Amino acid sequence: MADREHFHIVILRDGLRLVRHDGHWRRLQERYRDYMASLGPFTADEALEMIRSEWPDVAAVCAKAVQDFAASLADELSLEPRESGPV
Repeated sequence: MADREHFHIVILRDGLRLVRHDGHWRRLQERYRDYMASLGPFTADEALEMIRSEWPDVAAVCAKAVQDFAASLADELSLEPRESGPV
C-alpha cells in the first residue's frame, strides 16, 4: 500500500489522475497505458495547489473531491470535471 501522504498527479492522454504512490515514476508509467507525465510527490495540500495553478478549470470543479480523496483510503481519483470520484 502506498504511503497515505505521497500524492502524484498523473497526466494521461485522456485526462488527469491524483494517485497515492510512493515508488518510482516508472511504476506509474507501467500502470497507465496512456501515461504522458507525472508530478510529485506532494502532500494533499501541495497537490491541490498545483492543480489550482496548472488546471484551474479542473480545480474549480474537483477541489472538494480532492479533499475527500485525501481523507479516504482510495488510491486513485479521476480529475475529470464531469466524473470525479475515488476509484
